[in-house]
Amino acid sequence: MSIDMVKKYFKTMHCQPDYEYPPEDLTLTVDGAEFKIIFTPGHSLANVCIITPDNVMHMGDTVIGRAEMAHNRLVYTFSIGMDIETKEKIRGIKCVKYVAVHNGVYDDIDSLLDENIAYLRKTAEMIYDLITEPMSVENLIESFYDTYGLGGRNMITCALIERSIRPYIEYLWDEGRLDCICEKGIVKYIHKN
Repeated sequence: MSIDMVKKYFKTMHCQPDYEYPPEDLTLTVDGAEFKIIFTPGHSLANVCIITPDNVMHMGDTVIGRAEMAHNRLVYTFSIGMDIETKEKIRGIKCVKYVAVHNGVYDDIDSLLDENIAYLRKTAEMIYDLITEPMSVENLIESFYDTYGLGGRNMITCALIERSIRPYIEYLWDEGRLDCICEKGIVKYIHKN
């Protein structure tokens, strides 16, 4: 989307930070209380989990709750491979509670992490299965809509769907499962033999 469209439709998602921290794990002390910041890129490049002084992990968009997985066929993730690595990174961190931003407070996250990873891989597999001939991203969006009923109603939702499907295509490419051809300047994806 253009910068003007982002400003118009997503203005509440942009704010000037009070402080900027490096993209690495660190501990911050605020009024004597220690907060652990765990760098968890995947959903976005700057995603973090925060462990509060009472040993509760606030996972943000790093892990989605079960209700969110059940409700959505397609969840946005900037990089599927990076997201899976991040989920494995936080697997061994023991806390008394884990809070998922979109729904749910959990006592343990190991099974939820397994479900999140399976969800990402299942969605990638759904997209892989839609490729029956050389297909552009737009062809895949159309096929996804025809098969699963997910489609854009206007320019904004169409752009969001495109940005949600593309990382799964890139993941399949990185996994060596897709190849591409270029026809008249259009990239089309095919199963790799």
